[in-house]
Amino acid sequence: MSGLQPSLFDQDRLNRCNAAYVAEKADEVVGVITLDFGDSTGRAELSAAYVLRAHRGVHVGSDLLETAARKIYTERPGRMIVCNVNSTPMYLALMRVQTELPKELGELLVVDPADVPGDDELLPGEDFT
Repeated sequence: MSGLQPSLFDQDRLNRCNAAYVAEKADEVVGVITLDFGDSTGRAELSAAYVLRAHRGVHVGSDLLETAARKIYTERPGRMIVCNVNSTPMYLALMRVQTELPKELGELLVVDPADVPGDDELLPGEDFT
């Protein structure tokens, strides 16, 4: 898993997740999404999404997000996926990806209102997808 931020794979985060989806290119992990199915809360949670800088902009992140959303859609019907956004670029990417996903999957994604950047924070940034 060289190149990815170690905090994405720390034991505490992984203990809270039911699934971690990774994207690989040439035997290198280039992206990851971690997901808590939300069995105790009734709402799934996307807790980490990261794509190596060199692999951004080619739909690695959106493909991972579609895989995670499809898993929730088929195994936990009707469950929303709360996306914990930690940056303006991630927020903008999620809003874009939400419209690109099949409708039934895009409708599952919810950004926690506390995480929505203010208008003064919505600056063009790097795409995590």
